[in-house]
Amino acid sequence: MFELKKFRFKTWHFVLLFILFFILVNIIGLISINGNSYSIENEIAQIEEIYDLSEIENSTEIVSIIFYKEDSNICGKMMHNINQLTNKNSKFYRSEVNKNSELYKKYNISGVPCTLILKNGEEISRIMGLVPTSNLEIIYSRIAK
Repeated sequence: MFELKKFRFKTWHFVLLFILFFILVNIIGLISINGNSYSIENEIAQIEEIYDLSEIENSTEIVSIIFYKEDSNICGKMMHNINQLTNKNSKFYRSEVNKNSELYKKYNISGVPCTLILKNGEEISRIMGLVPTSNLEIIYSRIAK
């Protein structure tokens, strides 16, 4: 009959598998990054820029400020998610951190995207990073209660 030979893994097998895995992960990563780019110019047009703090400090309604960088893909995606909210019970503003450092420093923003939710000029919630639209809906519905 047939004689089966024992196969033994050698060091070069593991090295070859590691190299193939590394190449595959990089190719898939580049495809996913390039395929999901959001133009921040399209997203910021729907949210008003804020320059003066008096607009929000005297407001009795819920106010949200998203801090962003113009060259950030993640910030573009977060603004896209905010624009997709169906339950907009808050007034939305945006602030580019390089152009409006006064707000950035006043609220101790450590990274972008960062969304502050304010009521009567006081911070009631802070959303750090990229948050899906469904989670934003839940956050804003809880705040509205």
